[in-house]
Amino acid sequence: MLVSFRTGQSAALVDGRVGLDTFTEAKVSDPGIRELVGRITMEADDRVRDGTEFPTVIEVETASGRRVEKLVPLAIGKPERWFTRAQLEEK
Repeated sequence: MLVSFRTGQSAALVDGRVGLDTFTEAKVSDPGIRELVGRITMEADDRVRDGTEFPTVIEVETASGRRVEKLVPLAIGKPERWFTRAQLEEK
C-alpha cells in the first residue's frame, strides 16, 4: 500500500483530523479520500519557507471558486503551542 502525504491531507479535510487510523487500508481506499488526493497540490510559500517550527499555509478553493486560507505559524505540539490534555491522550 503506497500512502502519500496527500492522503493525510485528504483525510484531514474529510475527517477533521489525522491519526493512526488515517493510514489503514480501509481509509486509504475510501473513495472520498481517493478523489481528494488527486485534487491536492503542494507549493512552497515564502511566508513560511524558512520556518523551523513546521509552519504551514493551507488554501482551499471551494466548488464555487471561493478561496479560504489559513496560516499556521507554529505546529501543534511545540512547547509554545502544547497539546490540550484531550489531544495528548488521543495522540
